[in-house]
Amino acid sequence: MKRKKTDLIMKKLITFLMILALGAGVHLQASKPIPSYNILVRNEANFQEKHHNGNAPNSGMKEKRDMIVVIQVAGPSKAPVTIWFYSLDMQDYLGPYILLGNDQISVPIDDRNWGTVVQCTDEVIVSVWTDDEGGPGVVANENL
Repeated sequence: MKRKKTDLIMKKLITFLMILALGAGVHLQASKPIPSYNILVRNEANFQEKHHNGNAPNSGMKEKRDMIVVIQVAGPSKAPVTIWFYSLDMQDYLGPYILLGNDQISVPIDDRNWGTVVQCTDEVIVSVWTDDEGGPGVVANENL
């Protein structure tokens, strides 16, 4: 019984330290705005909403929307791309999500300002937007 409790505490501690490290890394790197379209990413990039205008605080309603990330790779690469989503108030983290090759992900978020971190080993082209911003219209790579 005591060992199970110790294992649980260690798992929670490791998870907390991973979230703390991600949060520290997010604040140290320069961010690109959301929306951003067709951005070349080498290794890692951070995207953040600058001034999302959510519902008024007294309205009692939370806006639900999606953040969309589209990954495009040159050539046949299937190297994994890791994506994290986080609220800018650092209260919530979603992920990691792993995408392979040309792919996209849509994650439901609330009315707070959010960001996303994209980590990759190969160069990729990344577009990030929320569904309340419309999107890029035509994505550059038709093979998605």
